[in-house]
Amino acid sequence: MTKDSEEYKQFCAEHEAREKERRDNPDKYPYFAYYQFGFHRMTYLSKEEVKEEVRFYHLKSDGKGGYFRYGRQPITILPRKEQK
Repeated sequence: MTKDSEEYKQFCAEHEAREKERRDNPDKYPYFAYYQFGFHRMTYLSKEEVKEEVRFYHLKSDGKGGYFRYGRQPITILPRKEQK
């Protein structure tokens, strides 16, 4: 799959639509996650997804509703606060 192929363009459009849907629905996806390794992925997560990420990555609570992991592959998950 090359960057100029139709398959790649379709994949990008679908990915951007999924991310826009997550960004535009703070009630359904109340957490922001930042994976600080690889491509430094940033996304929004639902409560169920956060529970799975905490279990899978062995994240620790920050005492304020967020979760984190330090080290070679740091991850930060924070509750979302919409600005008015």
